[in-house]
Amino acid sequence: MDAADRHRIEAAMAFGVLSNSVPTVFWVLLDVFSRPDLLVQLREEIETNAVTIQSRDGKPAHIIDLAAIRDSCPHFVSTFQEVLRLRNLSASTRSVVNDIVLDDQYLLKKGSLVQMPSQYFNVRKAVWGDDAKLFDSKRFLSKEVGTGKTRGFIAFGTTPHICPGRHFASGEVLAIAAMVFLRYDMVAINGWKEPKLSSTALTASITPPKDPYLVSISARDAYKDTTWEFAVTEGKGRFNLIIG
Repeated sequence: MDAADRHRIEAAMAFGVLSNSVPTVFWVLLDVFSRPDLLVQLREEIETNAVTIQSRDGKPAHIIDLAAIRDSCPHFVSTFQEVLRLRNLSASTRSVVNDIVLDDQYLLKKGSLVQMPSQYFNVRKAVWGDDAKLFDSKRFLSKEVGTGKTRGFIAFGTTPHICPGRHFASGEVLAIAAMVFLRYDMVAINGWKEPKLSSTALTASITPPKDPYLVSISARDAYKDTTWEFAVTEGKGRFNLIIG
């Protein structure tokens, strides 16, 4: 691979790093802070399982362990996946390399392009039940969520071309969200309303809001004047993410 090809690949990575991670953080914050009971539950789970306190120059430092979030905060990870399920507006594209008939009904001609809109699959009642269009933070905690659900969840692309950076991206979103949950209270200036979506974010799979979303943020009394750090220990493995 020559330098020019490497530069093209690195430039393309910016689309995933910048165009999707930032709006995903926005939606995670909105979907959690707009549900006070859920916020309380996630704060407790994160504080109990993913935060340690160490001394730094005689002062306590609160350390959020990303591996502990991954391995020991299943409700938080489930909430994250539910946000992806409902907020993802991507469409995977495949090229037809040979004529093929699907379901004995549909002829796909060689050279055609097939697009698979994520929202069609992500809210299918046949996969997710009658409440498929409703937000359920515990949906991905179910033991029934496994291979049978992959056909109804397209957030990181579709087999065989899955986003190679999905675990890194999940880690950065969950890390910043956990920090904000624990350190701050947040209130929407005009109430927690569903914002209009941007029509110009062409490279985004997770569409950002069209206009600024005004909120009031205040530091929580329990953690005022405290030091915070992130840590990434070895942990047990990758995030428990299902993929299509």
